[in-house]
Amino acid sequence: MRHVWLSGVGILGPGLDGWEQTRAILQRRQAYVSRSVSIPEPAILPSRDRRRCSDTVSLALYVAQQTAQAGGVDLTTTPSVFANSAGDGEIVHRLLSALAKPSKPVSPTDFHNSVHNASAFYWSLGTGCRAASTSIAAARFSFAAAFLKAAMHSLLENTPIIMVCFDKPLLAPLSDTYPLVAPLAVGFALWPRAVGDQLAELDLSWVSNVDAAAEAQRPLLPELTELWSGNPAGHAFPLLEAVANQRESVLYIPGAHDAVLRVDVTCP
Repeated sequence: MRHVWLSGVGILGPGLDGWEQTRAILQRRQAYVSRSVSIPEPAILPSRDRRRCSDTVSLALYVAQQTAQAGGVDLTTTPSVFANSAGDGEIVHRLLSALAKPSKPVSPTDFHNSVHNASAFYWSLGTGCRAASTSIAAARFSFAAAFLKAAMHSLLENTPIIMVCFDKPLLAPLSDTYPLVAPLAVGFALWPRAVGDQLAELDLSWVSNVDAAAEAQRPLLPELTELWSGNPAGHAFPLLEAVANQRESVLYIPGAHDAVLRVDVTCP
């Protein structure tokens, strides 16, 4: 078991914008209504750099800023983990479309933004943070990978950390191969010790040689099941439900085809 403390949550998805609204929905004090997602421009960037950002990067930065502020961490010094399972579909689509043309007119900006750690780059640029940042892709298991990486970094380096798992649906025909339900990003601010008002204490352990599909819990709120199954960041919902309702729980998050990330939740 490895103990970390959750101090803040960020979220943006269909009908979900911020922890306060999401918590009310998970506590069933407010009905869940799925709405199209409007992704704000990143407020931390100068206007020139905002124009260069894709919606996928903007989604990550918006939730990263939400998460840092909710978790009480310093944007300029806190390490980060960004997890994105499918890459930036808009950029990939435009690059492949350009390469299919006779003159191959690849946009320098698209080429610049095509790297998997583009979100980490823009986060560092906007915040001035020089702390370590890790960019992860683990397909449908990206949330568990990012969560485990962030927790281990926090404990080993004795530092708070933020993590964001995010994805935006790919454009056709890429979407036929790797479908995603909707834009969704979930962020956690984690600490290696209890500091101030924490949302929950979390104990993490890796359980292998199991059928991940059979072990993993679905969200109790049935309206979130499609997001849970259709977007890697949706794997956070059972944990968010436990935290929102202050319910001590043992949860299993899909971590691989034959493994799960066990999370024991203790609420203050």
